[in-house]
Amino acid sequence: MALVGFVDWRGNAIRKEVHGGVRAAWFLYVLTVVTNVVIIPNLLNLVTYLHGTMHMGVSASATTTTNFFGATSGVMDCSHCKPTFLHSVHQLATLKQS
Repeated sequence: MALVGFVDWRGNAIRKEVHGGVRAAWFLYVLTVVTNVVIIPNLLNLVTYLHGTMHMGVSASATTTTNFFGATSGVMDCSHCKPTFLHSVHQLATLKQS
């Protein structure tokens, strides 16, 4: 069964049995794990630094760290963001559901 209106990079119609699926998304799973392996220790170190060295409270340290990483992560709300890889993945997931 071909998905109407969708073509691969060669211009051939996309067949649901061949294209996409879990096998094609493994790099996204690996990317998510690697990102979390890098970011979570940095979050913990920054909370420890703000609490210990800068003498902020634990909740203030956690809030400051969350705000900092949220502002610098590069992921924005889809209503006003520039097209990025994550935005494209979100759009594809939305198209597949409809």
